[in-house]
Amino acid sequence: MADLDQSVSKLNEAAEKLAMFVEKSRIKEYVEMQKKPVRYFMMEFVGGISRGVGLTIGVTIIFAIIILVLTTILKQFITLPVIGDYIAQLIDLVNHSTKHIHR
Repeated sequence: MADLDQSVSKLNEAAEKLAMFVEKSRIKEYVEMQKKPVRYFMMEFVGGISRGVGLTIGVTIIFAIIILVLTTILKQFITLPVIGDYIAQLIDLVNHSTKHIHR
């Protein structure tokens, strides 16, 4: 009888562990999502759009900061005699080229 009680006790412990695992893994929510594929698709679609928009905004901000820093650094080089003349000529060339394109 003691062996039977011990086996039942071990079985109960294993069942409790299994129940906790199922609860933690959120299988119930997954099964419910499989029953409603349109809702699942919409949630994944909205999540993908959100990640895409967030990535776009983040990259835009990072590139804006990089361009701001590079512009500030290049303005410092314009005051140098040798490099400053070269950069000034390059800026004039770019400005001249863009004026012809817009006409």
